[in-house]
Amino acid sequence: MLMIKTRLTLPQATDHVKTKPALICKSLLGHMLSATGDFGTSKIDDKYRDYVLDESMIIPKGIKVFYWIYPYMSLKVIRDIAMPRYRGEWSDFSRGGVGMFSILKYPPIGYLATDLDEYEGLHELTQYCGSRMDDKAEIPFRLDMIHPEYWPEAGEDNFVMGEKVWGLECLPDPVANESSI
Repeated sequence: MLMIKTRLTLPQATDHVKTKPALICKSLLGHMLSATGDFGTSKIDDKYRDYVLDESMIIPKGIKVFYWIYPYMSLKVIRDIAMPRYRGEWSDFSRGGVGMFSILKYPPIGYLATDLDEYEGLHELTQYCGSRMDDKAEIPFRLDMIHPEYWPEAGEDNFVMGEKVWGLECLPDPVANESSI
């Protein structure tokens, strides 16, 4: 469900927000790590754990965090899936290999952590981490690039590999919201 229902079209523009990227990355990967439900022994969990528990590590080793505008009311957590580096036809998939992904989406931002250096033109949050956890940076947001609610994990131009249960979705309860007004 789209959070804002309007026919207003945003201009092709980028806005900047001042924030602390290293703190966001640290908390995001901590949430990803806790979303497994049990003590994982995967290589990706080891990388997340090393980063989250090491107070001196500002930027995660071997992991890039990307972000985009997510204007939907649902929260989604998807862990440890493999997706192709490039979306599109099979020839596109085979030219770039596959990356490991964990995705966390909640309004107004979606995040993905991957072992790939880039993904679908998204802004990379980890590149704005400074030399200290509290360093601030102005990070860009593309206001005109709104992906569908189930992007990047679904779509005709993609495929996902993972275990039987690889994510969860939470939606607001409209009845509960109406009774609290």
